Amino acid sequence: TCTHYVAREGSDTNPGTEAAPWASFAHAGLAAAPGQVVCFRAGTYRSEDIRLELSGEPDAPITFAAHPGEVVKLDGAGAGGVVALAPGVS
Repeated sequence: TCTHYVAREGSDTNPGTEAAPWASFAHAGLAAAPGQVVCFRAGTYRSEDIRLELSGEPDAPITFAAHPGEVVKLDGAGAGGVVALAPGVS
């Protein structure tokens, strides 16, 4: 189950809900906490500036996944290529 959302039309000043998603992987990486699942809506996201500030725990990982049924790509813009997130996989 998604606890937070990222979408191309979102804003990093939003609370990260389904109705008011964040806009960037970079912000999600800073805001996500152990036990949370961040779901990305369809689209391509820049990913070269991602900093994961918190680590998950053995019984509470931080999961980044594509929203079920949607295709998500992380574009490193010269940082090694493109990574695709599979639906429901961290």
